[in-house]
Amino acid sequence: MSFQDIEAGVGSPRSSLLATPSPQDAPFTALQSSLSLQVFKMNANVQGILKLVDQLGTARDSAVLRKSLHDLTETTRAMAKRGSEDLKKLSALQASL
Repeated sequence: MSFQDIEAGVGSPRSSLLATPSPQDAPFTALQSSLSLQVFKMNANVQGILKLVDQLGTARDSAVLRKSLHDLTETTRAMAKRGSEDLKKLSALQASL
């Protein structure tokens, strides 16, 4: 095996992983990507929540801040609920593959 073969992915186990998914794997892959994005967004929201919580009880505390905190918390809660449902679907799909 030459370096050109390695760069091209010939004979490597990763080359089969990077191949186009089969049509039966498409729902699993789509759900997996969606879950990944949801986790990323929830992590960003939690960081935002922490920043807002740090401002409570300071000179920056206001009704607008508390409304923003409430809205972000509710959005994150809904995202977590959807993520939990999607994770159950993903688990069921994985069992059927």
